[in-house]
Amino acid sequence: MRDEHAFTKVAYFYHRKDADSFFQFSQDFRRLLALQPSEVLPLNLNYQDLLSQHLKALYPSHDPSHVPDMRDHLRVEIEPSQFDEEYPEQLAEKGYGAYPYFLWKEYGITQLYYLFLGIWRDHGPQSLDRWIALGQTLLDSVYAYDWPSSVFQAAEPCPICLQTMVWTKTTVCGHVFHVHCLTNHVLRHSNTCPLWRCPRPMVDDDD
Repeated sequence: MRDEHAFTKVAYFYHRKDADSFFQFSQDFRRLLALQPSEVLPLNLNYQDLLSQHLKALYPSHDPSHVPDMRDHLRVEIEPSQFDEEYPEQLAEKGYGAYPYFLWKEYGITQLYYLFLGIWRDHGPQSLDRWIALGQTLLDSVYAYDWPSSVFQAAEPCPICLQTMVWTKTTVCGHVFHVHCLTNHVLRHSNTCPLWRCPRPMVDDDD
C-alpha cells in the first residue's frame, strides 16, 4: 500500500542525529491512519484555505504549493478499475464511502508523510495535535468533494462494462452508467440509451 511504502521510505532515509526521536514521532504520526471523516461536513468550506492555515502553524514559512491537495485524485476520469492494482475495485464494491476513504489513505496520508519529513528537517519536533488537525481537514476535504450520491450508497456495476461505478450519469429514461461508458456509447455507437434505445439519453431535463 502507498501509505505503508511512504512510511517505510521516510523512516529509512532519515539519518540525522535525532533519528531516534524522529522515528518515535513517526510511529505516533501513524495515528492519522485511524482518523474518520467528521459527522457533519460544511460543503461550502474552503478546505484549501483551512489546510493552508493548519500547515502554517506547523511550518511558518511554508510555500502555498506544499499544501496537500487531493483534487488531482478526485477527477471524473479516475474510476477504481483504472488503478493498476485490484484493491481499489474491491474496496469500491463495498460502497458506502469506501472509495473516498481509499483515496485518503493511499494518497492523502502519503502526501502527509513526505510533508512531515520536510518540515521535521527544517524545524525539528512538532505537535502531533496540529498534524491530526491537518490530517482531519484533508480527510474531510475528500469526503466533502462533489461526489455523486452513488458513492455513499450500495455499489452497483455499470450495465456496459460491468465494473463498479463511481462517476455516473443518469439518462433521461432513468438508467445509470459510467460517465465515460455512456459518452463512448453515444459518440461511437448510437445516440440512444444502451438499454432502452431512448433517443438522446444524455440530454438534461432542463435543456
